[in-house]
Amino acid sequence: DQPASGQQMAVGVGIMGALAAAASIWAYANAGVGFSEGLPRPGLGFRQAMAPATAQPVIVPAAFSAIGTTDALGDLPAAGKVFNVTAGGSSGDILVRLNYVGTPGPASLQYKLTEDGTGNLITDWTTFTTSPNSGALYAISAPRNTQNQAYNIQFRFGDQPGVAVASSNAVMVGAVFMLDGQSLCEKLFSVTTGAASPNSRVRFFDNLTWGPVVGRGGVNLANKLNAAMNMPVALVVGYRAGISGTTISQHLAATTIMNINIQALNQIGNRIMMFNWQQGEGDASGGTSTETYQGRFYTDSNSVVKTIRANAINGSANPNLPVAVNIIGRADSGLGAGYTDANWENIRLALNNAIATVPDCYLGAECVTVENSGDGIHYSPAGFEVDSTWMARAWLKALALVPYGSGATLSSITKIDA
Repeated sequence: DQPASGQQMAVGVGIMGALAAAASIWAYANAGVGFSEGLPRPGLGFRQAMAPATAQPVIVPAAFSAIGTTDALGDLPAAGKVFNVTAGGSSGDILVRLNYVGTPGPASLQYKLTEDGTGNLITDWTTFTTSPNSGALYAISAPRNTQNQAYNIQFRFGDQPGVAVASSNAVMVGAVFMLDGQSLCEKLFSVTTGAASPNSRVRFFDNLTWGPVVGRGGVNLANKLNAAMNMPVALVVGYRAGISGTTISQHLAATTIMNINIQALNQIGNRIMMFNWQQGEGDASGGTSTETYQGRFYTDSNSVVKTIRANAINGSANPNLPVAVNIIGRADSGLGAGYTDANWENIRLALNNAIATVPDCYLGAECVTVENSGDGIHYSPAGFEVDSTWMARAWLKALALVPYGSGATLSSITKIDA
């Protein structure tokens, strides 16, 4: 197999050969320049009118082109990209868009999977289309990776097995979770004091860029899911840089935040395992009523839940895309006007009503008892670890992967009095 860098070399040889042939035809057609009229030319006898040379079609083998590793859905997947399993199953689709040039085009496209790091063969060269179109999007089914595993994937033309191989490394099939909210969601990843190191196969898609998971809460959440689910995990936040201090109206359909969420979904293939919501303080302090918040979160046509579910593909085994809700804490009246228990309770009630009435909507974390940083709203570093631990357990319970959520189970009960 030739490396990707060999593609241009292969095409270049064909082009240079064609140019050399064209140069020879030109030299032959003008070989008699400088001989006088009527004098014989070597090998030609007397001068004869020569028919112009007919240009022959130059066949340039098809070659991959314009393949980048930006994460726009298409071209080759970015290194470290995670695709969600299909319907909570044992395999998932690696999505790729292959662009190529040359005439004639390839008769087929093939792929090969090896294990990243070891080179062990997973799937030998296999044809995935016999009617290829440059720029078309293809879904390649691959087995779900285990906790610390990833794939290297190579591509080639079926009728040119030794030419123009393209590849992408450390691509994974696992579980993808999307989060949205306001500052508590943002600080899950930005409060880094005491953060552990992320496991090798947990990833973060933040503001449309892939990277390692960061933050004490973010790393703890991803590591726990990675270990419990025995597969790679990705956490996705569409617009983390712009969610602090928002109200729910800034997350509805057609807003900047939701548009970037949808763009993030598109770039990861739309399939996710779950959506987590952690917002409400901005609405509580502003006096948003329970009914208004409920409408904006799950009842109205442009609500958060309806918009996410309309644009995401359910990658879980649940009937509907699961939605987890983190219930906001209590107000600290010392923060100013609007920070009252009554206002906070309006939002808490709306979020609890969502859990009670929306299909496949679950409690993510009850935040009233999480250790505070001292500002009345945000958690301490240790508090973010507690919050994220509860979230991980609740998500696993919602996906029927553990028998209980944040609390303990009772193995037996003994009656001790009459």
